[in-house]
Amino acid sequence: MKESDIMHENGSYWVARADGQYTVYKIGFTHSTADSSYRLNDDGLSIAIARCNYLARRDSAPTPYTTESTTGPSWSGASFTPDPAGHYVLCPSGERIGCPSPRAAQRLAADLNSGKTDESEARAVMLALFELVA
Repeated sequence: MKESDIMHENGSYWVARADGQYTVYKIGFTHSTADSSYRLNDDGLSIAIARCNYLARRDSAPTPYTTESTTGPSWSGASFTPDPAGHYVLCPSGERIGCPSPRAAQRLAADLNSGKTDESEARAVMLALFELVA
């Protein structure tokens, strides 16, 4: 891999063009670890960059929703709940965010409840994943 194969960088994450696909990597102490890979086309690059940016923001985001905060917002007991079948995450508002797998639903609910990601960003990432699969 050459430096020219690096398509995007954000925080501890980067996107490379290698082996006929775009791969999102996380920088480690001695080496980078692959997170996910996408088709070698414009859509694949767009989704890889969106995933890279999402992971970078998730890792760097403070947790704004805590029960100890007296000045900031709190969920007041409301939470994001994964569907038992794993098809969606139920939001406190009653709306649903579709998920491609039960594992994705559980992880997304955990990220939303911890404040690592917000609802609008989660919707955008899941829509991009569904478009890639379709």
